[in-house]
Amino acid sequence: VGMLSDSKATEPDTQQQQQVASGSVTPSKEMALNKTQPKDWLSSKERLANSARTTRDQSKTTREQTFSAARNNTVALQRTQRDVQNQLSLRIDELETRRADLERAIEETRQETDALTAHEKMMNDALAAKTEPLQIAQKCATSRDQRQGVDLVDDDVDRQLDKEAALLMRLQKDCVAILADCKEQLRLLRAATIRLDKDLQDKYAALDIESECANLDSSTVQLSESAASLSLNSAVRPRDWDAHTEANLQAAAKERAAAVALRERIDHFLKQSELETKRQANAVADAFNARLAELAEAKKSAEQQLTQTQLELQAVQRSISEVEESITARSGPLAVAATRLQKRAQRPNVELVNDPVHAALVKEHQEIEQSVAMLKKQLGEEQLVQKGLRRTQLEIEEDLQIKKNSLNIDNACMQLRLQYEYRAV
Repeated sequence: VGMLSDSKATEPDTQQQQQVASGSVTPSKEMALNKTQPKDWLSSKERLANSARTTRDQSKTTREQTFSAARNNTVALQRTQRDVQNQLSLRIDELETRRADLERAIEETRQETDALTAHEKMMNDALAAKTEPLQIAQKCATSRDQRQGVDLVDDDVDRQLDKEAALLMRLQKDCVAILADCKEQLRLLRAATIRLDKDLQDKYAALDIESECANLDSSTVQLSESAASLSLNSAVRPRDWDAHTEANLQAAAKERAAAVALRERIDHFLKQSELETKRQANAVADAFNARLAELAEAKKSAEQQLTQTQLELQAVQRSISEVEESITARSGPLAVAATRLQKRAQRPNVELVNDPVHAALVKEHQEIEQSVAMLKKQLGEEQLVQKGLRRTQLEIEEDLQIKKNSLNIDNACMQLRLQYEYRAV
């Protein structure tokens, strides 16, 4: 409207200018023509008033719209700010919860690591404890190979010693296998602890950032006026974030459960191996005691046999001496009888008569010869018996030495085995 009014007001001026330029008006008329007409003045005043009213109305409307928009924007912004603050609080709570979960898991994992380390030491001690008993069992078996003669027998002691050595070697092998499992499980526990600790450090860093953000307000100094990034295209989704921590927690729990199972396996192995070791050691001790009793009885029997044989030898020796004396004692009468017969055989002529004297002398000589022959035969038999007794004595003495040697070996083995308390209570 103002533009139309301006165009109408300028039309008389244009006409006046054209008239002045053409010289059709006088100067006085020219002056009159240059003045504004009343109606134009009124029109201009009305136009200005209308324009002012329009501008003020527009300004008022704009101000009302601006105030309403500002008020609505402020309310929306405050709502958004409260929502942001709530979201930050929720996020901090989530981080605190996961931080507590991670700290608890780390502590439990470290405790389980310490417990398994202690069990590993127990297994190392158990492995070392098998070395000397095995050496003793092997040394006893080797020593018993030094038995002699008939005593070098494959008896129950040998069999029980072989069983003990085999048991100890099997237990050593089992110890080595379990120790390898311990080493691997400890590695897995430490790896799980590292992952948990790394996740925990990230949680602490995130908590610091989130807490700092939650404490920021308009009065905070050194605020940034531009966002570093309004878009996080490569960021982790919340469910993936929680799944990552949950996976770490579950993995650690799995390794702890495996460690607990391994510790229970170690406890069972140690208890069972100790029971088997003591049971077999008792079997060896019982076999040794039984064998020592047999050897002691055999030694006692051999000593009795030796004593009786020696006594019999002495008796045979006395008998031989008596027989030899008897034979010697008959040599004189035999010689007398023979001399008489020889001399009487020298009688001359008719005096060489076969009289009763000759018959008596012949009878005497024959009886003496028969007696000497019988005594010599008896002497030979007794001498044979004497040789047999002496041979038996040597055999008994040799067997007695063998028994003593076996007793010494087995007693030495028992003394060696007493270094350990095998007998189960």
